[in-house]
Amino acid sequence: MLSLEFGDYEVVCVLRQTEKLIVSFAGIGDLANDNPDYEWIESLLSWNNAYSFIFIKDNSRTWYTSGTGIQEMAFWLRKLIDELAIKKSIAFGLSMGAYGAMIVDNLVQFDLVIALSSRAKVGAQAGFDQRLESLSLKVRDHPNNDLLNLIRDDGNYVYLYSIDDPCDMMHATRLYSIKQPNMRFFKTRGQHNIGYNIKKTFGLDSFFDWMFIHDCTTTHFAFTPFTDSVVEIACILEHLGHPDRLSYDDYLTSFLNFDIEHIPRIILDDILKHTVDKTLTLFEEKRDSRNISCTEHVRLHLLPIVPYCYLSPEEFVRNLAFGWSDLEPHGCWAVGRWHGIEGRIIGISGSKHVLAIEYDIYLPNGKPQNIRFFLNEKDIPIAQKNYEGNENSDVVIIPISESTISLLIETPDFTSPKENNDGDDHRPLSLFIKSLAIISIQ
Repeated sequence: MLSLEFGDYEVVCVLRQTEKLIVSFAGIGDLANDNPDYEWIESLLSWNNAYSFIFIKDNSRTWYTSGTGIQEMAFWLRKLIDELAIKKSIAFGLSMGAYGAMIVDNLVQFDLVIALSSRAKVGAQAGFDQRLESLSLKVRDHPNNDLLNLIRDDGNYVYLYSIDDPCDMMHATRLYSIKQPNMRFFKTRGQHNIGYNIKKTFGLDSFFDWMFIHDCTTTHFAFTPFTDSVVEIACILEHLGHPDRLSYDDYLTSFLNFDIEHIPRIILDDILKHTVDKTLTLFEEKRDSRNISCTEHVRLHLLPIVPYCYLSPEEFVRNLAFGWSDLEPHGCWAVGRWHGIEGRIIGISGSKHVLAIEYDIYLPNGKPQNIRFFLNEKDIPIAQKNYEGNENSDVVIIPISESTISLLIETPDFTSPKENNDGDDHRPLSLFIKSLAIISIQ
């Protein structure tokens, strides 16, 4: 790969005989390292060989606002695009890289810019966002610190945000509010690092297809267009100071009539509890005329599972019904023979879905582990796994045909570390669950 330096910026190129170019702008990277790494290289090169690729990073970590080398890099890039006779150029990045794509687009003029979790403002202008404050203080005062100053009238822009990240949604609302026709907005769920969430839930290739081949113009199950109600929710939460608990009064005042699919995870549990409280009140008032199971209704509402989202242990622990250890830093142990996972998947319709469970297997001294999965009180296992030797991690895929999940897991070969001379832990263990995800397969 060709490697170049332009002041604070570094570039590597993979050039092919093609008229299509993707320019990837790296984000902040691991702060433990002095300089950020390039991003997406392996994933993009393995995805499609019909594109040329350029990878750029900002070693100053100032959202590509450093003037040292930026003009020279942009001049080189514009000249290269002309020399290669590129007919389709796409710039994209995540977080700091997304903002960098916007800054360089203002100098180079790409055919399309795709910004994942981008800030709307940086430096002192982004005082509402307290993340990475020490780096923000390094950003010099400049018109480029407001992304709205970078929007070209003849540009073409796509912005992707997770509604579950409060800070990102504060930036999203500031961009969405101008309603400029050449700016399209899509929402998803999960964490700030949209790329990681997509990689863990359904892989990057189809995501790249949607972005780079179809220019985000086709339907995608994990990304849907912004609506005014999504932005209204984000504005209300900002006004309330982004509470991690929502009072019943605030629910009645501000959230009563919103679609549950648009509710961020940080207050989703409270929204559902308040919804149940109100439903129970109505149930008591009309109990003679309604033929529903009140307790079943309550149980399902209080065990939500957000689809298309890589759920960490802190997020899925509420769905572990019985037979599990207390939450540990990276997951939960299955303790004993029987284990339950329950939940109601929010907002899935019209597609086939699967539940993906990522776990490690406890195999001391070469002993086997046989695991059986029973779905929704069926007598025949929907999946069965047998492990021995060094096969100590796996992902099981459980087909889902309805929004309610009641999964029973049997682990008859449980054994304790203590009885295997593997420490003092006397708990009967078998598997260690690390993540859950609901994924569409259509």
